[in-house]
Amino acid sequence: MIATFINLGGPDLLVVLVILGLVAGTIAVLVVFANVMIRRQAAAGGPGLAQPTPVAERLKTLDQLKEDGTVTEAEYETERKRILSEV
Repeated sequence: MIATFINLGGPDLLVVLVILGLVAGTIAVLVVFANVMIRRQAAAGGPGLAQPTPVAERLKTLDQLKEDGTVTEAEYETERKRILSEV
């Protein structure tokens, strides 16, 4: 396959380069379009995008996990610091 491209010359090479350029351009346009759609969905609270859980609710859940013995004191402190650092 590589040998075929190496032996291309003149107009054949130009055709291959034009096709590769069109493919790359098409991919770039699709990536930009996808990013625009994702941003629009995020702004509208669109489907598939999880809304962040409020800090107070996360801390309450963490407190409950600690009371239930699901997490250790060290895990509780680590997670609590992480949650508060996001504020």
